[in-house]
Amino acid sequence: MPRYRQPTDEEKERYDVEVFIERKVALMHMHEIEMEKRRKNPDFRSDNDDDNDDQDDEERRLLINPELAKKFYEKCERLIEQPATTPDESRAKAHAAFRLFSRMMNEESKFPDHVTYYVNVEFDKRLEALLGDEPDEDDRAYMEHLDDLQREREAAIPAAALNLKLGSGIKVDEALAESLLNETDALDKKTFVIQEHETEAENLDDGMKFRVVAWGRSTNPPGPFWEVAYEHDDYDFPTKCARNEMKHMLTTSLMYV
Repeated sequence: MPRYRQPTDEEKERYDVEVFIERKVALMHMHEIEMEKRRKNPDFRSDNDDDNDDQDDEERRLLINPELAKKFYEKCERLIEQPATTPDESRAKAHAAFRLFSRMMNEESKFPDHVTYYVNVEFDKRLEALLGDEPDEDDRAYMEHLDDLQREREAAIPAAALNLKLGSGIKVDEALAESLLNETDALDKKTFVIQEHETEAENLDDGMKFRVVAWGRSTNPPGPFWEVAYEHDDYDFPTKCARNEMKHMLTTSLMYV
C-alpha cells in the first residue's frame, strides 16, 4: 500500500477537501439509495433501463461542448434535489448523481497525489459507515499511519522546512541555466523556487519549491533528462523532465545553494 503523507491544513483549505469529500459521499450514497430501491422492488425498474449505452454515447458527445455540458450538469443538480416517486424519476436521479460524482473524480485527478489518495480513503471510510460496511485492513492501516504523521507534526518544533534565507536567492538567467545543465552534478544540493508572486518573501512562503534528485541520458526519446521532486510531495514522486522543460523551470526560478 502506498505511504502517502497526510495533506497539510493549508492544502486541505486550498482544495476545500472536507466539503469535497462530503459531497462525493452524498452523491454516491444518493445513487446507492436509488439503485437499492430499484433492486428490491421490480416495479421500480424502468422500461428505459436497457438504454444506458445509447444514453452514455449521447452524453459523451454533449459534454464536448462546454455550454451544453454546463446546462447538462445544471439539470443534474436539479434532478438530485427532487424526490423520485416513479421508476423513471428514480433512474434519472441515480444517473444524475453518478454523473455529478464522475465529474468530481475528474476534478480530483488534478489534485496532488497525496491529496487525491487522502480524499479517496476518507470517502471510502465515510461511505462504508453510511452503508453499514466495515473498513478493510488497508484503510485501517492507512488511517493509523496518518494519525502517526499528525502526532509527529504536532510534536515537531515549528521551523521552515528548507530554512531558505531571504535575499540569498540567485536569479537563474539563460546563461546560468545553460551552465547548470551542461555541468555534471551542478544541480545537486540546490533548491529552486519558482517565481509565482511579486516578492521573494511571498515566493519563499508560498511558491513552488523543487529539487533535481537524479539525472542521466534516455534512449527513448534520446537525450538528457532530469528528475524533479517538489516540496509539496516531501520530495517524493519525482517527475522526469527533458532539457527544454528543465531549462524553462530554471529560468523562472530563484536558486538557493
